[in-house]
Amino acid sequence: MQEVNSYYADSAASPLAYPPLQGDQRADICIVGAGYTGLSSALHLAERGYSVIVIEAESVGFGASGRNGGHVGIGQRKDQYYLEKQFGKDIARGLWDMGLEAVDTVKQLIEKHHIDCDLKQVFCTWPTAASIAASLKKRWSICGTTISSTRWNI
Repeated sequence: MQEVNSYYADSAASPLAYPPLQGDQRADICIVGAGYTGLSSALHLAERGYSVIVIEAESVGFGASGRNGGHVGIGQRKDQYYLEKQFGKDIARGLWDMGLEAVDTVKQLIEKHHIDCDLKQVFCTWPTAASIAASLKKRWSICGTTISSTRWNI
């Protein structure tokens, strides 16, 4: 197993040792990868009554999930303005709403499973020009986001 240098690896409890699978195994669903997506999928499927096996070549959270610093974001890989121009306002809004739902899902999992993760909800951006700041403020208001404490004097 490779060693990972990350905040997660340095701050997490000692990893549990899981033995390799032996012999034939049967499950309704086999998930490859024990990162956020794999583990979340396994959990939600198991809660719905499926038998699930998760296999991981390294350790839980070894890949990108263990190297992201614990950020939970609502955005897509492109900004909202780009998404609106590319797909129209309805689809862009739907993508924004899915991002909000994803964050809510993470919060619900933390509460339901009593995950001690020191969750803090913040959002920061640093526009590099007044015109960008004005554009961001307009875009956020379109998405229903309230800006409560911002300095726009650049």
